[in-house]
Amino acid sequence: MLRASVLFLSAITLIAACGPKVPPPPPEFDTATRAATGDNRIEERIIKLIRLDQISDENLHQLQEKVVAGHSNELHLGDYISILIMRGELGAALNLLHQRAISGLGDDTKIADALGLAMGQRRWGACEQMASDYLRRKLIPGVFLVRGLCLSRSEGVASYEADYRKAHEILPLDENVLTQIGQFTAQRAASGVLKPANSQAYGKLMTAMMQRGVLDRLFVEHLLGRFESKQQIGSLNLGTLSSSEIRHVVLSRSRSYRQCYAMARARRPYRPAISGGATLEFFINSAGVITEVTVSKDNWEGHHAGGFLNDCITEQLESLRFPLPRYAMGIRAQHHFSFSN
Repeated sequence: MLRASVLFLSAITLIAACGPKVPPPPPEFDTATRAATGDNRIEERIIKLIRLDQISDENLHQLQEKVVAGHSNELHLGDYISILIMRGELGAALNLLHQRAISGLGDDTKIADALGLAMGQRRWGACEQMASDYLRRKLIPGVFLVRGLCLSRSEGVASYEADYRKAHEILPLDENVLTQIGQFTAQRAASGVLKPANSQAYGKLMTAMMQRGVLDRLFVEHLLGRFESKQQIGSLNLGTLSSSEIRHVVLSRSRSYRQCYAMARARRPYRPAISGGATLEFFINSAGVITEVTVSKDNWEGHHAGGFLNDCITEQLESLRFPLPRYAMGIRAQHHFSFSN
């Protein structure tokens, strides 16, 4: 009996020994450790956002005094606006940019800063009111387009037509372009976060509007939900985060995702090895932090380690930090993870 027990335990030990080995985890597998992206430009922006997020009350007060006294440059003002948004003081940020735009109404980039932030934060009512204030003082075709878009997303698609036609009267649009932007507006009238439109459609419409002015380009960006990092619209640097940059940051923890897979394979190794992939969707907030991670689909085919692997990847994703998104607006994104034996 004793010999049989010894043989049985030896067999278990042999099976376990033949299973896949789990390598030592990389340093960043500890979710408190940030993985470097390897891209200096992205790294500088991530570190800057972290610094702004952690700024002391004393340093914030000093920055505020500079802004209020009018002694700040555009870099300092952009930082101050970003901090206000991250601290939940969007109203103060919008009011500051709105008053700045009214004081310098001949500078369309200042108007773009104010309206861009309102649209980026999906404050459609505030956008309409701000645009109306500018139009009472000066008739600007790009502001008519922006106000029409904001009306369509806050009240319904019937509201945009008069403003679009007025923009056309002041600075004529090609009729085909006018028809196209009307169609896009009707299709994308939701007030929440929308998926970016087709890149080809964006490129074609942006090319058609390129010579009209900065506010018309701002309109196209928000109409189609595409924000190209190289496209400078306003006078302030209020963030930028492209799809390729999101992918670059996600891949910075590649070693940790592989560690998750190795750990999943080692769970009860005498069962069939896990392979396949999963697509995870997530939301990047104004502080460059991931929230709301969900598994939209996977093909682990009911494998016993599938849930563990999804949870492990989710935990690693939630440890990422991104640069400030454009206008500090939240971005929905997804990434597909694939593993094989």
